[in-house]
Amino acid sequence: MNPKLHPETVSAASLGGAVALSTDGLLPHERVDYWREMVCRRFAEVQISSRLGRDFSGEMLTHQYGPLRVTNVVAKAQSVSRVARQAKTESEDCYFAVILLAGCEFLEQDGREARLRPGDISIYDATLPHNLIFPEDFKKLIIQIPRHELGKRVTGLDRSTALTIPGSDGAGAIASGFFRSLAGHSAQLNDQQRTGLSEQALDLLSLALASVAPVNLSLSRSRPFSLARVKSFIDSQLGNCELDSNMVAQGAGLSPRYVNQLFEEEGTSLMRYVLRCRLDRCRADMLNRNSPDLRVYDIALRWGFNDASHFSRSFRNQFGIGPRDFCASQLKK
Repeated sequence: MNPKLHPETVSAASLGGAVALSTDGLLPHERVDYWREMVCRRFAEVQISSRLGRDFSGEMLTHQYGPLRVTNVVAKAQSVSRVARQAKTESEDCYFAVILLAGCEFLEQDGREARLRPGDISIYDATLPHNLIFPEDFKKLIIQIPRHELGKRVTGLDRSTALTIPGSDGAGAIASGFFRSLAGHSAQLNDQQRTGLSEQALDLLSLALASVAPVNLSLSRSRPFSLARVKSFIDSQLGNCELDSNMVAQGAGLSPRYVNQLFEEEGTSLMRYVLRCRLDRCRADMLNRNSPDLRVYDIALRWGFNDASHFSRSFRNQFGIGPRDFCASQLKK
């Protein structure tokens, strides 16, 4: 490979830590080989073929989110296969979660096959044989997850690969939307924010897996991870005025009693925690100078309040000032 045609070094330096790879600038006959080299280097040792030959093209943009590596891939039709049965490097010892953004993907592992449409999610074990087929141009997100990070949240993962998690409703829709939002805002986040968001991302993915998993798969009952899972679900549903203890428990895959115990150990209650989160979001929106014309009650409605007097009273109790007076004080600054 001609070193002058190696995009990785140039792109990484120009994107503030993100790594960009592209076949642009390469001679047509070099593109498939280069693409395979980059996929093997960044993901796993695989074989790649494309019927397009010289018309092939592909590009990747990768950001690090704490222990997760999130890559946006846009490429032409191809097939990917792995026959090795063990990881060659520590970084290869992982699971991949995929969220299809456009096109179609067939994912096969351990005798199971997932057919993904835009928005759908699936996972596979990078160390085991697998086949990926993209019959047309596609866009996807690939989330590289260290084995222990997902294993401590979900048991029975070996029976959960190559399952289709619909991105159209339920936990799958929440997880799919969250990951797509992450990828869309990567450039606006710093390293600390990305690390914090990685925990929520893993918890939401665990919930989505549990929604389609066989009966012998279960979410971890570790209290810290259970609490993190509950908080992630709450965060995704704060704007829903119907959010209650039963909805939270069902969304987190836990019993209402166990959820209440988790918050009691933190010296609060589930719904007091929800109220505090909603008030914090309202206050943050009021501080946002990009929306000075947004009415106070519109902000309250956005974050799940449906009673103006209740919102006003709760805001004053929390911050020592009414919401309208708070907004007026910010305009004077």
